[in-house]
Amino acid sequence: AVWKAWAPAKIKFSAWLLAINRLLTADRLMARQWPNCYFCQLCLRNLETAGHLFWSCPFAKTIWASLSSWQHCQGLSKACLPNECSSLEKVEAMVSATGPAHAKGIKSMIMLVLWKIWQERNSRVFRKKEATVKASCRGELCL
Repeated sequence: AVWKAWAPAKIKFSAWLLAINRLLTADRLMARQWPNCYFCQLCLRNLETAGHLFWSCPFAKTIWASLSSWQHCQGLSKACLPNECSSLEKVEAMVSATGPAHAKGIKSMIMLVLWKIWQERNSRVFRKKEATVKASCRGELCL
């Protein structure tokens, strides 16, 4: 159902890669014996896996908590489900917790947040630029 969300094609494609566990995070690069940084570039603490990067990293957890609070949407707090859950299971839990009337919109917002986290990771890896999570975003997703 990634393809039915309201988002540009590149964001849908990125979400699809995450859903099938094919994003080239450090763990996957290591499995291919490609050079990489090993550590998550957002927290510099753990091996960078898709699960860590988007869900367990303190940086990502802060974003999900801020978004949940800002949108008054407790369904977004489902991002903190146990690590054993796949990314797809976490997204499905978040969408189902919001109800069918808002499912397409919340799915699109989740995909945009995932995309922004991925962009921030890439900015740190390839451009050595670092943003911070702002406490107050004035109605927009800020990194």
